[in-house]
Amino acid sequence: MRERTCGLIMEPFVRALSDRADLPAVQIIGGNGSAALLNEHTVIDLAARTIEAPAVCDLPILRPDGSLRDMDTLVLSTDQEQIDSIQALAEELIGDELKISIFGLKTIADLQRQRGQPLRSTARIFLGDRYVTTSYDERGQVVGIDGFKALYPFRAPITTGTFETFQLSTQGRITTPTAHPGTTILNYLTRSISGVRAKDLAKVRTMTENVLTRCPEVRAWIHDGPGQDMFDLARILQTLRGPRSQPDVLRLATQLEIVPYTLGGLHEHQGFMASSLSPGVQRMIIELSHLKSQILGRFEGNPTVVTFWQKHIEDRLKAIIHNEP
Repeated sequence: MRERTCGLIMEPFVRALSDRADLPAVQIIGGNGSAALLNEHTVIDLAARTIEAPAVCDLPILRPDGSLRDMDTLVLSTDQEQIDSIQALAEELIGDELKISIFGLKTIADLQRQRGQPLRSTARIFLGDRYVTTSYDERGQVVGIDGFKALYPFRAPITTGTFETFQLSTQGRITTPTAHPGTTILNYLTRSISGVRAKDLAKVRTMTENVLTRCPEVRAWIHDGPGQDMFDLARILQTLRGPRSQPDVLRLATQLEIVPYTLGGLHEHQGFMASSLSPGVQRMIIELSHLKSQILGRFEGNPTVVTFWQKHIEDRLKAIIHNEP
């Protein structure tokens, strides 16, 4: 019997979304999309916004450690009712064959609430999120997105260019909406307060080398285009994850270097959201963020703990994972 794959399981959901003009656009990120960027035979057409991948990029539903893979789906909307509708559709058509993770864009008001509770936010926020305002066309589809990728106490501007949707065509499967290749790389670098997670580092190095060697335009997109502010956020996170005295430069093969700032200078960064607080509180927030990054980095570096977390804990802490109030 042929092993069931992520693409096969997701097909009914993807088809149903294409028939629902009343629902916002989505991007299915990670999983098969990441596998495509790791494969040397994948063809990326930036002008056409397409990614053509061989059949081997349709991953089995179980990871090598036996845990069930996720279907991470970003809904390009801040409307919770629409997000809930897509969640219900996924649960109906996919059931428990994949771990369903549906999340939308958050509002600027959500970010303002975090800024209003600086110590609580410092203690509670571990993962980055997208806080935006959106504009729509006459059909109700998003045409403009402006805001921040933020992980308290730091934020970086993001615009519509970082939300470009690419169409992933994996041999033998229907076309699936996914993220810009540059955004996929930057998502790995800015997801966690600890920067790129230990379990993802080898993958991100290979992905970066593969994509940027064959598509130098993506390198320019990261350094000088829509991705440059997210890349700067990656520099901040690399500073927090490193030793106090001399944070390490993170080299992603031959194509990308993430050069950290100095920890003592982070309070002067324009993305520091606690700059209006007293100097003592600013120092405390940065020190706590540094400590939090160190602790989480050690946690993420233990494969046994990570597997246990994914199988038994993650689903029970969705409010924290999705930065809910």
